[in-house]
Amino acid sequence: IEYFQERGVIVAASKPLRRGGVQESEIVAGLARKYGRTPAQVCLRWCLQKDLVVACKSSCPQRMEENVGVFNFVISEEDVETLDGLTTEEDVRKREERERDTKDAL
Repeated sequence: IEYFQERGVIVAASKPLRRGGVQESEIVAGLARKYGRTPAQVCLRWCLQKDLVVACKSSCPQRMEENVGVFNFVISEEDVETLDGLTTEEDVRKREERERDTKDAL
C-alpha cells in the first residue's frame, strides 16, 4: 500500500470485508470490543486511516447505518499497527494462488 501511495497512486480496498476472513480474527474482535464497534467497522476504519478508498455495498439498512458509523471514531496508532500485522506475506501468496486458480478454472 505504502509503495503505491508514495508514488501518488490512489489505492482502493476491493471487498475489504469479504476476503480473508479477518472479521473472525480474535484480534479484530478484541479491538471491536475496545472501541465499542463491530468487527466490520474496525476493518473499514482501518482502511480509512490507511488512506484507502473504500466502497461499501449493502442493501441491508442496518449494515448501511453501521457503515456510516466508521466516521466518528479513530483507531489508535498502536492498534493500527496491530491490524497491519494481520496481513502476512503468506496471506498474500495464498490470495494470489486462489485468484490464479479461479482464473485457470474459467
